[in-house]
Amino acid sequence: MKIPKAILFDFGGTLFDDGEHHLPDAVAALRLAADNPEATTDEELLMLTLNLWDRLNQNESGETDVQLTSMIENITKRAGLVYSKSLEECGIIFDGHHCNERQPMKNIAELLETLNAKGIRTAVISNTVLSGAQMTASINQLLPESRFEFVYTSADFVFKKPCGDMFLAATKNLGLEPKDCWYCGDSFNNDVIGSSKAGMFPVYYNEQAEKGAEFTAINSVDCCVINDWAQLTKVIQTLYNIK
Repeated sequence: MKIPKAILFDFGGTLFDDGEHHLPDAVAALRLAADNPEATTDEELLMLTLNLWDRLNQNESGETDVQLTSMIENITKRAGLVYSKSLEECGIIFDGHHCNERQPMKNIAELLETLNAKGIRTAVISNTVLSGAQMTASINQLLPESRFEFVYTSADFVFKKPCGDMFLAATKNLGLEPKDCWYCGDSFNNDVIGSSKAGMFPVYYNEQAEKGAEFTAINSVDCCVINDWAQLTKVIQTLYNIK
């Protein structure tokens, strides 16, 4: 097994645990951020949001994502709200209150520190309604020592993993061959199969796995299964020791 030149990560369930979602808090914060918060009420804005999400779910193809900024523009304009802030800023406010329990996964900071020390490049590829800028804002707040070169999201790229668009764009941006990259995620279909088809080596984060770290094949897909990020740190250190 070769030492990877870059390791890319999924976001939710991989880098971070989002905890419980708090939609009423997010909607209230979004209203208060407006220049004219008195134009509507928290209750009306929440109703508009739930209605929009229901309509989106009814038409959801499962392959694409609608940007959070587009959703915000829809509900705030229908509510008569006006903003001096940009839609990106509104999205950061919304996400910060919607996922106010978000925390880094156990031992992920130590893994990222090891990768930085070893000169292994890092980046993020995620399925989400957040833009790359909005996700970057959350990462910088909660993992300020991380050095991700870029953050790609399906909201920006339209198509979700396991579609290969973001994986291909990542390798082009890094200037690396896919075989020189590992991809870490907690979804077998989106992350393991998606990255493998793109030519990367998948690392499957599964807290229920019996072994700490195991190089194996699942449904004929070669991968490394780990149940704790400390285990991947050990794998990286071992590869350097046998180099």
